[in-house]
Amino acid sequence: MERKSVTRHRPRPWAIGTLLLATGTASVPATADDDLAPSVAHGTLSVRVTGFESGKGRLAIALFDSEQGYETQTDAARKAWLEIGDDKESVWRVHDLPEGEYALIAYHDENGNGEIDMRVLGMPKEPVAVSNDARGVFGPPRFKAAKFRFDAPLTRHDLRLR
Repeated sequence: MERKSVTRHRPRPWAIGTLLLATGTASVPATADDDLAPSVAHGTLSVRVTGFESGKGRLAIALFDSEQGYETQTDAARKAWLEIGDDKESVWRVHDLPEGEYALIAYHDENGNGEIDMRVLGMPKEPVAVSNDARGVFGPPRFKAAKFRFDAPLTRHDLRLR
């Protein structure tokens, strides 16, 4: 009996630092067919991040609109680097966001080196937050656990760094 080799896609543990360092955004020009597409409501997502142990460094945050983008942490719908407020909170407002299912991942880059620092076994040294306070085992939680519904015109979401 012949065995077939199966390659399974494994998520890259906490690759958000690399993702956020990538620059540039892609835009697609409007076409006449865009007027024929069904209308999707757009709105603002307001994300409040708490749990900072210090005011040093910056917050890296990414919003994913697909399981594959989230699992590989390579294709964020939106991403940003945020300053930490004096009250040890950061607020990120994502405008003109279409309704849908999304997941958030953020980390506090305490030492300002532009990447998430990892322990020997691949667990983050720096505080991390995931939407729905989802937790993973040996890596980030799955998209299914982290996803939430965004409904226009405004949805608020809180993340707590751990």
